[in-house]
This record gives sequence, C-alpha cells and structure tokens, in this order.
Amino acid sequence: MPTIERMEVVPVAGYDSMLLNLAGAHEPFFTRNIVVMTDSEGYTGVAEVPGGKVITRRLESCVPLVEGKSIGQWKAVVQDCRGMLERQVAGTQGSGDIETAHAMIFKKVTNVLTGVETPMLDLLGKHLEVPVAALLGEGQVRDRVR
Repeated sequence: MPTIERMEVVPVAGYDSMLLNLAGAHEPFFTRNIVVMTDSEGYTGVAEVPGGKVITRRLESCVPLVEGKSIGQWKAVVQDCRGMLERQVAGTQGSGDIETAHAMIFKKVTNVLTGVETPMLDLLGKHLEVPVAALLGEGQVRDRVR
C-alpha cells in the first residue's frame, strides 16, 4: 500500500459569493486551508477546511503523524492526530464543567481532523478506483447533483 510522502498545508483567502451554507450565508471574503497529500506512487489527495492561523498551525502539527504512513492506516492516523490535538486543546482550556470542555475540544479539532482524513480517503479512493463517496456511510447514492 502506498505511503504519504508529503502533507502540505496551504492557507488561502479570496472573495466569496453570497451562497447559503449550514450557518447562514458566506461572508464576502473567505479564508481556507487547502491540505495536499502526495503518496509514494505520485497520486495527490486534497481537502479544504476553514482557515485561520490556529487551524493552520494545528494541521501543521499533524504532519509528523501523517508523513511516512500507509494510506491504508488512515483511521489510525486520524486517531493519533485526534489524541495529540485533544491534548493540545485541553492545555488551552480554562476551568469549567466537563461537558462544556469536551464540546469545545470537539469543535476545535474537528476541522483539523477533516483536513487529515479527507485527503487520505481521496488517495485511498484513487488507488481502489472508486470515488470517496463509495468509502463513506452508505456509499455513493447518486452520480451527480444539480
């Protein structure tokens, strides 16, 4: 199974149109982090997650846990990143109730984990010759969307 040779985090910014999203509507400008992973066979996997310096730094902190790992180990890699990130975030939390602390930790690491998991699944799908959707949940449910 191919291994991840390189994980690159590229912060980007630009103008956005007024499209609806889960939280309402897009702002007129956006920041994002593009995560690009290249494997030992030359394939590229890509993810896009929210931007900002904190998410960028947390993604970059995952690089040593990702590079050199087999794409078949994607779940273990994500779990290793989760553990590291939860320890990082827990160290920045003030005192408060446990439920609130867990909710804040979850919120602060989810985008980062998505930035690690998605390109690995993109690569895995390319090697298995299936779209990423076929690897998730119930699998691919349609060929296209409007």
